[in-house]
Formats: sequence, structure tokens, C-alpha cells
Amino acid sequence: MNKNKAFILLLFNLILFCRASSVLAQGNYDLRLTLGSVDCATNTVCYDVQLRSADGTTWGLAGQNYRLYYDASLASWQSGVSTLPTANYQGFTLIQDIQNVDASATMGSLAFEETISFLNYTMDLSTVSTGGITLPADGSWVTTSQLCFLAADSLIYDPTVCLEVVWARDNVTDEYATSFVEVSEWIEPNNTQMAIGQVYDGLDASDGNESCLEGMCGYDYGDLPDLASGTTGINDYETYDSTGGPKHLIIDGLYLGDTVDIDNDGVPNTHALGDDTDNIDDEDGLTIFSSLDIFPGGTIKIPLHYVNTTGATAYIEAWIDWNGDGDFLDANEMVFDVSDPSAGLYDYIETMVPLDSNLNEQLGFRIRISNEDNMTPLGIVSSGEVEDYLIQVNCKPFICLPKGVSISRKN
Repeated sequence: MNKNKAFILLLFNLILFCRASSVLAQGNYDLRLTLGSVDCATNTVCYDVQLRSADGTTWGLAGQNYRLYYDASLASWQSGVSTLPTANYQGFTLIQDIQNVDASATMGSLAFEETISFLNYTMDLSTVSTGGITLPADGSWVTTSQLCFLAADSLIYDPTVCLEVVWARDNVTDEYATSFVEVSEWIEPNNTQMAIGQVYDGLDASDGNESCLEGMCGYDYGDLPDLASGTTGINDYETYDSTGGPKHLIIDGLYLGDTVDIDNDGVPNTHALGDDTDNIDDEDGLTIFSSLDIFPGGTIKIPLHYVNTTGATAYIEAWIDWNGDGDFLDANEMVFDVSDPSAGLYDYIETMVPLDSNLNEQLGFRIRISNEDNMTPLGIVSSGEVEDYLIQVNCKPFICLPKGVSISRKN
């Protein structure tokens, strides 16, 4: 064989090798979960499932088979949806949903073996002849699907509790099953091959508020005095959660004044200032001036400020315990009951002070705002804020007379 033929044959073999290598090269991917949303009213937590190219190349995303384990004591799977183009991919197809199994006898590596759940779903290409989307070479994350879970109260409100989710993969979850996450690469028409997973980023406490949801949701409570005994009376209002006190789920865009903060429970205080222990003064919906003259038979006007950007009607209701018996159920004790589709229709609360009001005592004043109508002074509502105040009714000179005094006229 002459040198030219040998060189041509070598070059041909190199070309064949390069083509074979190109065809056989496998795309590498990273996989992760990121927090999408938290619905505090329903305890629904949704996570985005995301992929990216892990090898610096652009490659076509074909079918996917996702398998993961999570702690059933903290969450239960509710729903899933594909976020990939429907023109290229079939929808979310559930294969297995196995919840809350005691697998402690397995002696595996997962910390939540006694309450283990397994989820398996697929999303295939509609046709392998045309392929689907590509994972960019720059490593940008692409959201492929969304998973929603019903979260336990402890996950949402306890700062020490964090959700753990582990992707099924070799050398990590082998003890439970030998089926792992699979992602395939579209090479050319009617030609796909398995891609190789590099990083599997699940969820654990190291992910911070992605996994530990405390602070994502919260409630606002009142702070009138409460002996926690279930009784009512002077300086004894039902404020604690255990006594049925007022409780509002905090949402964006609906509150009294300029701010609202999260409470762990009712925070009774002799001066109704217990809600400000976090150095955030959120008792700012009403302005009760020290110069306000409150006397039996008089009329008082109290400036009111509130925010409603929810797009829904806000209902504002207020009560004053005129007779000091520790509740707001007596006649004339509801002093305000209005609705406002936006915010700003009402600048003040105006009410008459009953002639038989208790004098020289601290009387409870409770105001609530919510998207729910027909509130009572107690109980939970799904939005807004409650604020508590204390006011005192005093006699003007020569206006009030001591009870039991009789006046007779001498001729």
C-alpha cells in the first residue's frame, strides 16, 4: 500500500471514529427541585422540577422518568403537571404514588424510612421523529414539571422541621428499589439514548427556606388580657388560641394600618400591647388620641387606616366591650360593620358611647379586617388582621352622677 492510500485510509478511519463518537456521546444533566409556591390557606406547597445540561453542550431533551422519595410525615403528594410544550411532549403520566410506608426493616440510608413515600411519573416525547426542546449549553435551568404536596402544619409553622426529598439513584436508594431517575437525549430522528445524571439536588435542611418553610405562612392574633381559663370578665378576654381567640391567616395586601406581623399564639397583655414584642408595632389601624373625650352619651370618632390591594372586598368589623364583662356579645357592642372593595372609603370609626357604659375601667376594643364577611369577635378567618386596644370611659364634670343618688327639690 502506498503512502497516499495509507494516509487516506487513516483519515477515513478517523472520520468514522469521530462520527461514531459524536453519535455515542451522551449528554450529562443536573436535576433539582426549587420552591414554586406556598398556598397558606390550604397548606399546599408546589415545587418546580428542573434540568440543565451539565457538560457545556446543547442537547435535545427526550423522554423523562422521574422517581423520588420523600417524608410522608411532613407532606403527601397531591398533583403534578408537565410544563413542557404540549406540541412536543406528552403530559404528566403518573406511574406510582406509594405513600407512608414503614421501610425501617430495609436498613437503608434514608432518614425517614419509617414514613417513606415513593413517587414515579413520566413525560415522553410525542414523537421521536422531530424531537423536543434543547437544554442550553450555558447550563440554564429548564423547568420540566411541577409537583404539589399537602404540607403538615409542623412543616409550615415549626422552624425546626424541614422536608427531605431524595431522587432515586444508584448507590443512594438501591436498598428500596433498583429503578432510578432516567432522562434521555434526542440524537436525531428516531434515535435517542440515555443521558447521564451528574448532580441530583433534592431537598434537606441545607436548602434553607426551600425546604424549611417556617415563616412562609403565619397568623396574626389579638393581645387583650386573657387568663387562659376559658372565663370572661374585666381584664379577661378570650385571646389565646386555646380559648378560641381571633386568628387571621396573613396574606399579601390586606391588613389594618401599615403592617402586620406573625404571632405564634395570642399574646395577652395588661395594656393590649403584647403583639408588639417583636419590636414591630402593628397595632396601627386605629389612632386613639390621648385627648379623646369618651363619656357616656357622647360620640367618638377614631381615625381608621387599612390596606386592601387583594382585588376582593374587605370586610371591617369592630366591637367595644362597653359593660366590661369580657366579651363583645351584648347589645350595642358591635360598633362598626362595613365592606370596601378597595381601600379608603372609611377614614374613621364613629360610634355613640352608651349611657350605661362601665366607668373608669379598661374596656376591650377589637377590630378585624378580612375578605370573609360576618366575622365574630372570636375564631379563625382565612385572611387579614386583628388588632386589640383598650379604652376607658370617663365622666365629664357635672355630667355623670353617682349611681343611687337621688335629687330632691326644696320649696
